[in-house]
Amino acid sequence: MAETLRHCFFVVNAMLIFISGGVKGGKSMFAQYLARSLASDGASLGYAATMIPFDDEDRKRVARHLADRSGWGFSTYEEPFDVGRICRSIGAREVILLDSLTALVQNNIFPDAGTVRLDITAEDICRGIFELSEKAKDLIVVSDYIFSDACVYDELTEFFRRILGECHCLIASEAGIVLECFFSNIKEWKNLSGTDLTKVKEHYYLNYDHLRYFDI
Repeated sequence: MAETLRHCFFVVNAMLIFISGGVKGGKSMFAQYLARSLASDGASLGYAATMIPFDDEDRKRVARHLADRSGWGFSTYEEPFDVGRICRSIGAREVILLDSLTALVQNNIFPDAGTVRLDITAEDICRGIFELSEKAKDLIVVSDYIFSDACVYDELTEFFRRILGECHCLIASEAGIVLECFFSNIKEWKNLSGTDLTKVKEHYYLNYDHLRYFDI
C-alpha cells in the first residue's frame, strides 16, 4: 500500500510543520502520510522516536507505531532528550517525523525515576527541534493538545502543561504549516505557502481508520 500511495502524493515544501490534537486522535498516522508526500521526490524518511516506555500501555503503543510505519521506508532515530543530536546522523535530503513533542517534554522534566527538573524551559527543549529543522529537508513535529479541560491539577502536572504549551507556541510561530487533528479530521490553522493538502487528506481518510486503535 505504501508504494502505491507514494505515486499519489505531491511535493510539499514547508520545512517545519506542526501537528497537534487530542490523544489517540489519528495525528501520528496523518503525519506519516504527510511525510510520505514530502519524500515523494526521492528524499529519505526518518522517524525521531522520543518515547521512553514505562508500562504495558506504553509498550503496546510503541509496538503499534512500529507496525503502522513498517514498510514505509523510515529510518528510526531514538532520542528521548535532545533531538538536536539526531543532526549528526541524518542527511540534508531527509524528511524527519518527530513523534512526539509531548514525550520529549515529559522526558526532560522527569529524566529518571525520582528526578524532577523544574529548571527546564521550553526554549531548552525547542532548541534541538529548531536545529533539526535546519538540517532536515523537512521536519514534522507531532504533539498532544491537553489544554481544553477545566480541571485544576497538581503543581507538577501544571508545570508540565505550561512547558508543553510554551513549546507549542514557539514551534507554531516558526512553522510554515500548523495543523490540528481531532478524530482524524484535519484543520489547517496556518499555511504560509498556501500548500494544497487535499490529496494527502483524501488518502488518509480513505486508508486509515483510527477507531480500530481505541484501546491504545
